[in-house]
Parts: sequence; C-alpha cells; structure tokens
Amino acid sequence: MRGMHMKRSLWIMVLAFTLGVTSGCALLQSYRPSSRMVTVNGVEISAEQAGHDLFKEAMDSRQGKNDETAKHLLAQVIKKYHDTTAAHLAYVELGRLFLDHQQPEKAQRILEVFLVKHPYTPAADEARYLLALSQMAQGNTDSAAPQLDTIVEKAGGDAESKSKALELAEELEEKSQNAQAVRYYAQAHRFSDDLQEQKTIAQKFESLLEDNVGFTDVRRLYETERSPPVLRELLSMKMAKIHLHLQDQILAQQVMDQYMREFPQGRFASDIKSIQKGLAKQGKVKVGRIGLLLPMSGSLKAYGERILTAVQMGLGMDTVPFDGKKLIQTKGAITLITLNTRGDAQRALAAMDQLVNKYQVMGVIGDPAPDTALPVALRAQAYQVPLISLSHRSNLPLLGPYVFRLGLTPEKQAQSLANISMDILGHRRFAIVYPRHQYGLNMMHAFWNAVQSRQGEVTAIEDYGFGQTTFTSEAKKLVGRYFIESRKEYLDCRKAAFEVEDSYRRKKAFERCKDQVPPIVDFDAVLIPDQARTVSYVVPALVAEDVPVSQDRRTMNIYRKTTGDVAARPIQLLGGSTWNNDKLAQRLSKNGEGALFVDGFSSTDARPMVQKFVETFKGHVGSAPSRLDAQAYDTARLFHHVLEGKGNTGVTNRATLQQAILTVQGLEGVTGDIVFDANGESQNPLLLFQFAKGVIQPTSPETLVTPEEGGG
Repeated sequence: MRGMHMKRSLWIMVLAFTLGVTSGCALLQSYRPSSRMVTVNGVEISAEQAGHDLFKEAMDSRQGKNDETAKHLLAQVIKKYHDTTAAHLAYVELGRLFLDHQQPEKAQRILEVFLVKHPYTPAADEARYLLALSQMAQGNTDSAAPQLDTIVEKAGGDAESKSKALELAEELEEKSQNAQAVRYYAQAHRFSDDLQEQKTIAQKFESLLEDNVGFTDVRRLYETERSPPVLRELLSMKMAKIHLHLQDQILAQQVMDQYMREFPQGRFASDIKSIQKGLAKQGKVKVGRIGLLLPMSGSLKAYGERILTAVQMGLGMDTVPFDGKKLIQTKGAITLITLNTRGDAQRALAAMDQLVNKYQVMGVIGDPAPDTALPVALRAQAYQVPLISLSHRSNLPLLGPYVFRLGLTPEKQAQSLANISMDILGHRRFAIVYPRHQYGLNMMHAFWNAVQSRQGEVTAIEDYGFGQTTFTSEAKKLVGRYFIESRKEYLDCRKAAFEVEDSYRRKKAFERCKDQVPPIVDFDAVLIPDQARTVSYVVPALVAEDVPVSQDRRTMNIYRKTTGDVAARPIQLLGGSTWNNDKLAQRLSKNGEGALFVDGFSSTDARPMVQKFVETFKGHVGSAPSRLDAQAYDTARLFHHVLEGKGNTGVTNRATLQQAILTVQGLEGVTGDIVFDANGESQNPLLLFQFAKGVIQPTSPETLVTPEEGGG
C-alpha cells in the first residue's frame, strides 16, 4: 500500500520540479502562481519558491520514512504558503500520508477541504482519487465507486484503462478493500485481450473471493457484476455455498438454477448437479416416520432408556427395549426409528444423517445429552427437518425455524424465580452463590438480568468450583466476614482489647473480636443454581455465618434471641429444577424450611392424565418419571397429535410438519399445555415447589408464606 502511494507522490513531485516551478509546469500551468514575496533566512524570495522548497523538504522526509516530520512540514506549507501551488500539492500529499497510516477519516477531511477551496486545479484529480480511496476504506463504497470508475474510463484506450483498473485493484487489495478490488480486476479482465493475462487476473479475483470477501459483499457483487463469465461463475458458486452454509436451501436452489441456465456446460455445472441431487434426496420423506436420537449406551444409558420408554408410551407403542443398534417400531400411521448416539457428538451427527438420508424421516426428537444437542440442532436446521430438542442448552431454537425445544432452560427458570420473588414476595435485593459451570453461569446471568429489568439489585455474589464440597470461605465473603480486618466493628474491638491490662484477659478479648463482627446481610433472598448435593453443603455454610435462611418460626425466634436482632427476617432460598430432590429437603430439614424452586413437572399433579402417566411409567421403569421423562412423553404425544390425531391437517412433508408444530394449540400435556412461541421455544408454565417439614410440596404464588408471616 505505502509503496504504491509513494510512487504516485514521487511522480507528482518529480514532474513538478522537472518542468520547473517558474516556467509553469504541466501540473500548475492552469493555475496562477502566487506573486507574494517572503523573506526566508534573510533572503527575499517568492512565496512560490519558498513553498516548493518546504514541500521538497517534506517529501525528502517522506522518502526517508520520517513521516511525522513530513506531516509537520506539509502542514506548514499549507499554513504559511496557502496561496501557492505548493500548498495544493501539500494538501494531496498530506491526505495520502494519512491514508498510508490507516487514518482515512483524517485523509477525507483534508482532501475535502482542498477540493472545496480549489476544485479546478491540476492536483484536484489526484485529490479526488485519494478521496475515493479514503471513502472506500471507511466502507462508503457508494460514494467512492463513481469516481474510481471515472478514472478508469478516462484513462484512454483499452490498454490504458486496463492498466488503470489493475493499479486500482492492487491499491484496493493492499487496503483490504477486497470486494472493490475484485470489481477492478474484473474491469481489467474485460479490457485485456491477452488470454494468459486474463487467466492471471482471474486467478487474482478467484483468490480474493475464496477467503477474503464476506457474504454481504459477495451478494452485492453477484447482483451487480455480470461479466466476465469466469467471475460470474465464481460468484454464483460462492453464493450457492453461502446459502447452504446459512441453511437456506430455497435461495441456494434459486442461485444454482440460475447458474445452470447461464452456464449449462460451465466449470461448476457437475458440482451444481451433484449438490442439487443431494438436496433432492434429502427432501424425500416417508410420511409418518419419526427419528429418535438417544444415548442408549455409555454413561447416559439410564437416561436414554427412560426417555425411550416415555416416547413409546406417548406414541401408544409397546415399551420394548433397545436392541443395541437400532429399534424400528410402527403403530398406526407412525413409525419410530431409534438410533444410539452414545452421547457423542460425531455419532449423533452420523445418526442424524442416517435418519434423513436412509430412513427419510419427517421429524426428529433430539438427544438431550449436552455434547450432542447443539450439533444435532445445527444439522437438523441444515436439512430443514423439524427437530424437537429435549436439551436445556441455551438458545437452541434461535438456530432456525426447524429447531424447537420442549425443555426447561436456565433462563426460563431464572425469569420465573425473579417474577415470584420480586412481584409476589416483594424482594428487591439479592445474593447469588453459583458454580462455575454452564448451568450455573447461564442461570446467574439470566437471574441478574431479570432482577435488573425489574429495578432490583444484586448486592452480593460469590462463585465456586465444580465439585466443591466446603463453602466456609464463600459464605464468609458473601457476608463480609472474610476480610474481617477491614471491618470497623473488628477494629473497634481490637482497640478496646489493647486497653485490657491483664494479659490473659487481653488475649481472650482479642479472640472474641472475630465473633463480635455481625454478618452484612443486605439481601432479601439468595439464589443457589446448582445440583441438590452441592446445595446441601452451601446452605449450612450460610447458616454458620448467621444468615437466617429458614422460614421456620421457632428457628427464627432462636436466631433473633441469639443475635439480638429482633427485627430480623428470614432470607428466602431460591433454586431451580435441580433442587427437585427429596433427599435435599430431608438433609436441609429446618434450615431449608420455606425454600422455593421451580420445575416443569410434578408427579404429584392431581390431574387424571398425569396420574395415569405416572402409574404406567412406574410400572415399566420402577420409579416415578422425572421432568425429562415427562417432556419426552409430551413430545411424542405432540408428534402423534399432528401426524395421526386431531392436529393432522394435511401434514405430508417437513415444511407442513414444521408449521403444524409451530401453530399447535389446545394440546394438553403432563407438563402443561403444549405451545411454542415464534422462535420455537416451549411456553409451558412452570410449577412452584416449597420445602416444608423436610418434604417437597407443590405450592402456588397465591398461597406463599411471606417473610413477615414466616418470621412472626
């Protein structure tokens, strides 16, 4: 870049001084030189001569790579000799210097000032060229392109225009303005009549298109550049690949169809036909076929077996075991094809390919395993196969219109907890103790955002490592007892202890100081987004630091008497679906009294359909269904509803199946009414639970015991 600019600037300078300032060189002959006289070093000379002497000094500094000095000298030329032709050259060279230093905004400003003052001077054309480059460098292609096009068109014959187009292309490529570089390489290709030269130029714009031009620029080039044919073919193939990558098969097909009309025997014709054949094969479906991806072996096998049973129940099929490789079952109009992913991403993708290309399924129930959920969802959207994922991984439905989720995300739980705690219980200040793993991080961020959106405040927050079992330090930090030496109460106590004369009593006084520092409990509730086992360790650590988390009346009265804080109110414990564990309620006992958590399913739900599902599932598996089992059951019932039941209104392909799922209404499930938002996220209402006397009990916001009541 700098080399090209230096060549152009040197050309101007050499031409000016070769022809001579006083004789009226070609660059300056149409502009009247200044007649002003100035004194330099005690010698009176013309302002023109003085200006050009200073300009030459600036250009010498430029050649010597002392650009800061050159900037200063050029600015002096403009300031001291503004009425001279040297100032015109200084404006142009200062703009060029800013461009070379990746300061296009400054270059644009200085060049625009010059062109406003002197639009018809010989240096104006060069200034317009540099102005166009500065605009291009800032992404203002629409303003820059006409001027650059004019430069090429006015270059003379084809040979001159080709040279100018190549020069511009190389200049733009050096500036990483690759899309515009492609345009001017294309122009050079059109002006060239040498086949070898055309081949060389084509290699240049092909190289740029391969790696250095973004989607938006490729699309603009595709829409505007119709020749040469070699470029048009490259742009068409690039556009088709981009649309396929963006999982938009419809637009990709349109581009490929246009290519085959323009270039039926073209360079990429066989590749296009192969892609089209593959897309056509992917589009074939066997009506009623549903795929099920599960970890049927490995560490997640137990989950896979339970989900398989739930899905079989939801479709009204026999609950037969998985045979090790695949399981194909048919009941009525629906065929279920179950494949094993082992919880591995690559195996899951291979299984997804098999479901689409071999079994030609209409839709898929997705693997809930954390490592497989995202790749399976991406592949489903690429195939445009409706997928209902059971994973709680964040933002899956945002991958595209063919990805749905009937699952419980950390974000959904956090929103619900914030709503209950703030809008129902009136809490405004919160503490968060969270683990540094994905679930904990997602829920922490979502809850914090939900609190802030309601003008609440997170006043204390601590994190901890995965698998940690002791939380003394975290609890102390949460309430300001970890760095105790900075607490005023401690310092005052130490000061008083120093005044005790008896050494033994003084020692005891010092020891009591730590116990006399009260906890800073400046929050109304504390969120602990982690598994039940870890929560059973965190809560006792909080209690040990005098955080009153129990809603039990007797426990609170003892706390008030012990601490002397007669106005103390219980701090509300909050958790997510991972708290739905009977052992946690038992282990926390009175310390967990009144703790609240949300979940998407309750096996104690009194609705007849829920109790029937629970009893039948128990009969097959030997234990009550979990939320994940219930969601799998509802997902299967949804597929049955739209393919064979009352919701079947002409569902014959993947597109109509996708619409049927998106618009389902009035379908009751064991997890609540099944409905999706516009993004494909399920809108099933969450259920609220409370720890009471060591057991988990369903509750509702309307029947909650407020802190005032619980602590009275």
